Amino acid sequence: MTVTQLNPHIRYAAVHSVFKYKPFDSICYDCRLFFFRQGAGAVTADGIRYPFCRGTALYFPPGTQYRFALDKGSSNFSLVVINFDLISQFSVLSASLGTATENNFDPARLMRYEFPPEFSGILSKNLPDLESPLCRITDSFFEAGPLYRETSSALLKLSLLELLLGTERGTDRQRIEPILSYIQENYSDPELNNNTVAAAFNYHPYYLSGLVKQTIGQTLHQYILSYRLRMAQQLLITTDLPVSTVAWKTGFQSSAYFIKLFKRELGITPGTCRKNHAHILF
Repeated sequence: MTVTQLNPHIRYAAVHSVFKYKPFDSICYDCRLFFFRQGAGAVTADGIRYPFCRGTALYFPPGTQYRFALDKGSSNFSLVVINFDLISQFSVLSASLGTATENNFDPARLMRYEFPPEFSGILSKNLPDLESPLCRITDSFFEAGPLYRETSSALLKLSLLELLLGTERGTDRQRIEPILSYIQENYSDPELNNNTVAAAFNYHPYYLSGLVKQTIGQTLHQYILSYRLRMAQQLLITTDLPVSTVAWKTGFQSSAYFIKLFKRELGITPGTCRKNHAHILF
């Protein structure tokens, strides 16, 4: 089985708003997806500790042994729980298979089928954007309207792919959002560069550039240049300003450098860009 063949069959989907501490491990018979809407703590699963906070998503394959623990002082708690198979082969088993303990675990009840390598182990990421589709799944299961299983399966497939491929967007993304906004507000300043941006937020330039690279896939310098070029494109397409003026308005001190960079990054000259889009103005 490959990831392209995912066709989740959901047996249970609900939001749990009360945390009940269990002094023993649980074992799941089918796949589990946990999404923490509130609360902080850790899950110990197969001997490894996985911290969680708001926005954390945890995927367990069948047979995972785990135990939850809330941090002291973490009173509010809200957790999306989804029990499912990655395929629809066993859809005849529509009711929840429940959760076992070490004392009553029955290996014969495990859902056994070929797993994609990507989903054969535990996955943990902070992905706040999954809250909306996962809550839609729980609402759909509660309401049990027309095609609710098909709709929920599609939403779960998208969520699993996001868990597999998506980039964590927790604290790091929140930290750089004001920095990206600052660049967008000050891109026309020719003095805007790694050093001035870092100084404005009390970061070391190398650290900040690495943080931006890790979060959005571009270094700080690359983002500044790409945003300036994007704004330059808009001016070329929507105004009759000379190319030299466009360069100046978007923070480039040299028209020659602007034209060279524009062609290198976008494959055409500023003049050709303006000509190519002349017919779409309104």
